[in-house]
Amino acid sequence: MGTSTWSQVTLNETSPGYFTTAACPTEDTTPPSITLSGSTNQTVYQNATWNEPGYSATDNTDGNITANVVVSGSVNTAVIGNYTLRYNVSDAAGNAATEVTRLVNVVAAPEDTTPPTITLIGSADITVNQGSSFTDPGASANDNVDGDIS
Repeated sequence: MGTSTWSQVTLNETSPGYFTTAACPTEDTTPPSITLSGSTNQTVYQNATWNEPGYSATDNTDGNITANVVVSGSVNTAVIGNYTLRYNVSDAAGNAATEVTRLVNVVAAPEDTTPPTITLIGSADITVNQGSSFTDPGASANDNVDGDIS
């Protein structure tokens, strides 16, 4: 006995009695996937700015669907604590990705124990003749946390 194969095709009637064929569309049952950039556990200092490291979403049929990702949750860097961000997306066929989460830990900033440095402008020893005017050349001050505090 021989073997047989079959293919399913779609007939499109272009005008009465005239047909063209096309491949049958297949049902999209594959969910998209979400990928987080950076670690799923992030730490940020209290009162600092939280910067989202990023994410992307792809689907086998729809391609890049990053613009459709819905992020829920927020990070309040004014308050020490743990914050969960949830990332969700669905493709055009309604298939939902597996939810992805990121934990953001807001922690107290380390204590600033390094004193600032003061740098004199000009020489530390200046000779001024009696009765002459004196103009202090000044100084600059810099701190490892606060920056220029001159």
